[in-house]
Amino acid sequence: MSCRSPRSQARTTIHPKPEHGYRDRGFLSVAMTPDSAMAAANLGGTMMSFVQLPWEQHHAAVEAWRARFKEVHPNKSPGAPVFSDFTFCHEDAAVAEKVAREYLTKYYLSVIRHYDFDGSHWGDTQGYQAYQVAASTLKEVGLDAACEGFVQSQSWGTPAQIIASWTRRFELTGELRPAMAVSYAGLPFDLVRSSLRLIGEKVVPALQRLGTAGAYSNRAA
Repeated sequence: MSCRSPRSQARTTIHPKPEHGYRDRGFLSVAMTPDSAMAAANLGGTMMSFVQLPWEQHHAAVEAWRARFKEVHPNKSPGAPVFSDFTFCHEDAAVAEKVAREYLTKYYLSVIRHYDFDGSHWGDTQGYQAYQVAASTLKEVGLDAACEGFVQSQSWGTPAQIIASWTRRFELTGELRPAMAVSYAGLPFDLVRSSLRLIGEKVVPALQRLGTAGAYSNRAA
């Protein structure tokens, strides 16, 4: 029994047929590594990413993506990149920090286990060499420090603290679209609901006034 190479497969009509192509329309493209950011730019996609590093590093990635996008698509707007934090909002700063630290740490540890992010296989996986750099750094600094770095990179706290965090990002990087993941790592639903309500009432209006290109929330497992 032989298998045909995917490159030799006959073209197949997709049903139902798409109403439009995507290359002449605005669309989002996940860009978690330098390679995927360049792929997004080459395709003409607006980059979207989870926040996982100090913002200065994300800013550098956005600038590289924008430069490549404008080079390849000089007549097309790159759009405002989307960044998703794992966030928690509470009127009491001490409560916000306690909850955020507990559940963000749980989430980060689950990601490391699930993807084997501290493994040694990423260097041999085409397009994911940047993950091997992160894995080597994780081993070098230790799990506790890596967890702390992840917690500190997210935008959480009181409404004022979250607004200040996004304001700093906006001032450095320009127009952005926040996508806040509010449910993760078994965070109790009453805390998810109160956090989301507070974000909607006090954070989103402030971000809209700031000029971010749409503020919205989503759920993460």
